[in-house]
Amino acid sequence: MKMNRWVGISIKLVCVLLLNTTLVSASDELARTVSVTGTAVMKTIPDVVVWSIRAEDVDQDLMTAKARSDDKMKKILALQKTLGIKAQDIQTGHLNVQKVYAKDRYGNRTVFKHFMVTRSVTIKQRKLHQFDDFLTQLLSAAELDVRFEFASSCLHELHAETRLQAIAAAKAKAEAMSSALGAKCVRVLTISETPPPGAYPRNEAYGSAFVDGTQQRQADVAAETFAPGAIEVRIRVYVVFELE
Repeated sequence: MKMNRWVGISIKLVCVLLLNTTLVSASDELARTVSVTGTAVMKTIPDVVVWSIRAEDVDQDLMTAKARSDDKMKKILALQKTLGIKAQDIQTGHLNVQKVYAKDRYGNRTVFKHFMVTRSVTIKQRKLHQFDDFLTQLLSAAELDVRFEFASSCLHELHAETRLQAIAAAKAKAEAMSSALGAKCVRVLTISETPPPGAYPRNEAYGSAFVDGTQQRQADVAAETFAPGAIEVRIRVYVVFELE
């Protein structure tokens, strides 16, 4: 019985030692990595103006409100020929009809007020020198809610190029960091544009800016000059390299 007990204890000790060795080995493997971010920023001059047009009409009679909306839409669509808009550059949205009710001081719905008919149209203007003409004719066509934003026809290609620059920046950063410590990057373990769990922007004293309340880190690769009115594409990648 005593012999069996010592054999059992010996087996347990061997198992514990093997387990500890495995954990240490696994810990060493996990420790032989370097995690870096690569950020690149590129700018391009816009070559497209995207107009967002909204027509809203109200009346207690639904058909009257719809007739007014139809009339506005005809005037907007008539501009396609006047302004030389291609068919693929004008898109009409769905007709939306809503019953609007009055509310008491507690926010409870009371009596019916009117019907609200809304429609939207999106127009892409590809000749920027006609901007003033577009704006004037849209505003004079009917009572409309008109908004615009600048865009670029090569935005997809710019995203792809910026992404590659961000990856190159991450690689250069990882190699510089590991070389300073006598290590070497041997292969990529993970690469993503999504921040890893628990990641958050660090507080940086220099080279940072706030946009919409979010801190933006200084780019590793940035555009050489600032172009007023330019569209900025900023891409950040997260890469983990294995070290040897």
